[in-house]
Amino acid sequence: MEFPVRSPSFSLATLAMASFGGCCALLGGWYLMPALTGVLAIDAALQVGLLTLLTCCTLGAAYAWHRQRSLDIQDLLVFLTAKHNQIPHELLAKHTLEGNVARTVAALRRRMDDQAEELQTLMRLLAQRNVRDTAFIDVLSEGVLILDAERTIVAENQAIETIFGLERGQILGSSVNKLFKPASALEFADWLDQLEMDGAAISRLTGLFGKHADGSDIPLRISLTHLLEADETITFVVFTDLSPQLALESELSESRAFFRSLVENLPVAVFAMDAEDHRYVLWNKAAEALTHARARDIIGKPLLEISDGQPEREYLSDLDLLRDGEVTEVVRSHKIRNRSKRNVLGRTKTVPVHDSEGLITHFLSVTEDLTREIEIQNLLRLQNQRLEHYLETAGSAVVEVDRHGVVQLVNKRMHALLDKPESEIIGKLYIDVFPGNFVDEDVSWEDVTPIFETEQTEITGINSLLNGRYLSWHISRMESDDGETRVIGVADDVTDLVEQKNRAEAANAAKSQFLANMSHELRTPLNAIIGYSELLYEVAEEEERESDSRDLERIRSAGKHLLNLINQILDLAKAESGVTTIELRSFSVEQMVDEIGDLVTSLVDERGNSWSCSGTASSLLKSDELKIRQVLINLVSNAAKFTRDGEISLAYEVTPEIATFEVRDTGVGMDDFALNRIFDPFTQADESTARVYGGTGLGLAICRRFAEQLGGTMTVRSVLNEGSTFLLEVPNRYLEDQSVA
Repeated sequence: MEFPVRSPSFSLATLAMASFGGCCALLGGWYLMPALTGVLAIDAALQVGLLTLLTCCTLGAAYAWHRQRSLDIQDLLVFLTAKHNQIPHELLAKHTLEGNVARTVAALRRRMDDQAEELQTLMRLLAQRNVRDTAFIDVLSEGVLILDAERTIVAENQAIETIFGLERGQILGSSVNKLFKPASALEFADWLDQLEMDGAAISRLTGLFGKHADGSDIPLRISLTHLLEADETITFVVFTDLSPQLALESELSESRAFFRSLVENLPVAVFAMDAEDHRYVLWNKAAEALTHARARDIIGKPLLEISDGQPEREYLSDLDLLRDGEVTEVVRSHKIRNRSKRNVLGRTKTVPVHDSEGLITHFLSVTEDLTREIEIQNLLRLQNQRLEHYLETAGSAVVEVDRHGVVQLVNKRMHALLDKPESEIIGKLYIDVFPGNFVDEDVSWEDVTPIFETEQTEITGINSLLNGRYLSWHISRMESDDGETRVIGVADDVTDLVEQKNRAEAANAAKSQFLANMSHELRTPLNAIIGYSELLYEVAEEEERESDSRDLERIRSAGKHLLNLINQILDLAKAESGVTTIELRSFSVEQMVDEIGDLVTSLVDERGNSWSCSGTASSLLKSDELKIRQVLINLVSNAAKFTRDGEISLAYEVTPEIATFEVRDTGVGMDDFALNRIFDPFTQADESTARVYGGTGLGLAICRRFAEQLGGTMTVRSVLNEGSTFLLEVPNRYLEDQSVA
């Protein structure tokens, strides 16, 4: 469609009027368009068209003024473009008024048709200046192309180069189809054809994709207009890269999805309602679980339609307080009657949600289920009651002091032991409350101080006297939840145990003294009996009285056995009573072991056993030789007694610090039960041992007592039917003499 073009020769008055009218139109559009579009709810496309039309009219007036006054059109375009870029391209109409909206829009569209001729005139005037001179379009922020009738690019601005990633030489002279993806190129060509057929002055299209130099797609919004120049159609095309906008929309969509997912999966109930009609717009999964009401049955319905009770009325009153600004949040504890007919105690916090203008649009509420919290509180209360009951009824006396040593609590048992009024206990220093009467003379309350100042968390083994009662203390440190240090002292009254122990020790000492006395009294006549029997035995042997010799031999053998038993009882009694004398002297272990081998060889050979002895000694051994010799002879004798046709060995090692002796046999061995009681007095491996092998069960008990008196130890390893190994370890005091010397 061809529009008539008026002559550009205007009078000065006409040009002045045109310029003034154009500026008024632009300024009016600048200030009134947002209000007008907000009231009439005109769609974004029409808004842009109206603003573009007003801008173009102003450009026409400015051009005429330029021709009259020889002004630089580029300066005007820079100014007008800067203003144009401040105009929002898309306005969101939130509120509309009821009325003749359709009629108003139709009138505006008729006005656009009336201005089309003036727009064509403006384009013709610009083209007459030099349509291929891009100085006046380089200042625009959006990409601009000028196409000739063959749709070849004859001019472009820097924004086009930025959008498509191409250089000017790659664009000028090319077909516009080069800038599009193949499918979009076809759609763009069809669109141009249709516009030429319809004669549309200004049009816009979205949904096309351009092709970037790196091969990526460019989402585009395209606006264009046509004008005639010397019977040739010139097309102005404006490209807008929608990538930033789409990226923001995608980010916004992802943020909304994340927020919705977050709200939906919160462990607390979250719901929201519209501030105007109180219709629910949000109801998350936790709200469904708490109330047993599904979101699809709640969202979109007003509060009072779902439930119209006193709690709901109170909740609406809270919303009124929020709406009036009297409070910024409301917290209310209430019962929630869910659809399972079970009352749940909840706590709801509600806050207002404001829009960009500060108006309240919604109310957001978060409800916590207090059922579990109340159950925990009740459980803690019950546990505290139990703890107080146990504390008050416990047999132990308990005291609690803070990190400064001030008494904070005592139970009834401790209060009774102290026998003081509470005013003299609570709030006082523990060293003033508890007298320092310790059983051990080298112990004082200062030994407790480290538990307040160091990493030590426990002290035991402190015994004290309190009002005639023996107390055994267990003291520990506790860090409370509030970061405070507490020291708990638990004292057990062991008075009865101490008295029983003293009585037992006295009885044991009396027993040992009795055994020692009895053994002494028995040994004297036994020695006489043994001596006379040996004398008579020799006489009978000389006179060859065989019958008398056999009887006298039995008397002598029984006497020696009884004397050995009495000696063992005497040794055990001395060891237990602590009256055994330790005689320390330095001696050669090799020599002692050789002598023991000579003594036990006959016992070992008697039952078909083999004997071996080996070891090393780097120094002399200073200890009680007699007791070590007695222990080793006893161990080898036992090995020979319980081993037949086997092996018996004695190994030793002496260093300046310790001496180790190991007696091993391949005899009958012992099980775990026998090992646990083998060192008890008058005890043997089992009841049959005494019948088969004889003995009193005192030998090993005496051996261990001697080892302990020498500062050493005795242990045993044994496997039933495989043999036993006894290990004697005693300290070597030989270096003590060397250091003194």
